[in-house]
Amino acid sequence: PVQVVAADGKTDIYGVVYRPPGYSEDQNYPVLDFSGGYRWYTQVAQGSFGNSASLYEGPYMWAQAYAALGFVVLTLEGRGTPLRSKAFSEHRYGEPSATSDLNDRVTGIKQLADRYPYMDISRVGLAGSEGCTNAIFGQIDHPDFYKATAIHCFHDPRASTAEIAEIFDGVPAYGQESTGARHAIDCVSDFKGKLLLIDGMLNFSVGSTFRLIHALQRARKSFDMQILPIGIHAIDGLGARCEYDFFVTHLL
Repeated sequence: PVQVVAADGKTDIYGVVYRPPGYSEDQNYPVLDFSGGYRWYTQVAQGSFGNSASLYEGPYMWAQAYAALGFVVLTLEGRGTPLRSKAFSEHRYGEPSATSDLNDRVTGIKQLADRYPYMDISRVGLAGSEGCTNAIFGQIDHPDFYKATAIHCFHDPRASTAEIAEIFDGVPAYGQESTGARHAIDCVSDFKGKLLLIDGMLNFSVGSTFRLIHALQRARKSFDMQILPIGIHAIDGLGARCEYDFFVTHLL
């Protein structure tokens, strides 16, 4: 368990560091930020196993699997996630890019790298569970920090179900009056770095992924893509293996 200070310089944020098995403080390890979430859900462990707010034990096992590949894996609760104060949860309300604020996570990772010199923050990747709305903004807003990002079941909150995305957090659906919120599909001209998109053809939100693909193609951006022909809203063994290979190739 770790505690760092958010980008505002005053808010304490908490997280967990997963180290590679048999790690040595004399070596350097690439870092994987596995901190995504929604306004209603955080991947940061709040307790042990099933008493956490995470989706059962999934985030624990994902993080440990990445650590076993040779990464230092971090989960940090950026502002805009639940289980804290109302102000913490409503941080930058209505902005898809601000859930589990990447500014907080980048600031926190830099603090942890000062604390743990074996963390090589010249090699940082970004991953998360299904559909995290703001993961793509790592390569848009912080491309010099995050070198590679893997996204599965990407969500555009305007075209997803309210209980998963942020439609209920002040983001309008298509055709409704805009709030001025930034959406990834409209910001890909600033995208830089390595990207892997994974989705299933039977997933209810696959349309969001294809909208993002179309935007990236129009902006002449290069990326990798793995489409699972019978995938629903989950990642199977093929998807997981592609994600592992992607980060090993570009970071490890």
